[in-house]
Amino acid sequence: MKQAKIMPLEKPAGNPAPKFEFLPIQPVQLGRVWPLVAPGVAECLEGGRGEASPESVLRDLATGGKLLWLGLSGEKLVGFAVTQVVPGNFWSELLLYLVWIAPHAGGDFLKDGLPTFEEYGRSVGCKRVVFYSAREKTRSGKAFSRRVEEIGFKPHYVEYVKEI
Repeated sequence: MKQAKIMPLEKPAGNPAPKFEFLPIQPVQLGRVWPLVAPGVAECLEGGRGEASPESVLRDLATGGKLLWLGLSGEKLVGFAVTQVVPGNFWSELLLYLVWIAPHAGGDFLKDGLPTFEEYGRSVGCKRVVFYSAREKTRSGKAFSRRVEEIGFKPHYVEYVKEI
């Protein structure tokens, strides 16, 4: 595994969007990098429903339940991602769930990291990459959204899925 010089999270100078590389962090390496990403994890959790805490995320990472990825631009740490392998529909397949993608710099963090996540997902037997967003669905889902909102449902998250 490539070793990178770990630096504090910072935004790269200049206008061009950087290309990012993602490196997986094994549980034995967490002690070195957790202080650098813990504030970002806490920020990600602020928009959630209170089901997780930075301590529970660290525990999941330390036990291998989730995997931390450092987003690097050259040797600079510019963000992180957390993934988890989860069972799919009816437990018949595995999915690579992108728990968080947290950029601290411009550029298309997800697009740049996707080939790495897909490769990792395939290597562990996943059939799809999945993530959820709080953003509204496109026009095609608005009629359905209106109907279910009329009977008391509220949209919470939108699921995005990509076959790998």
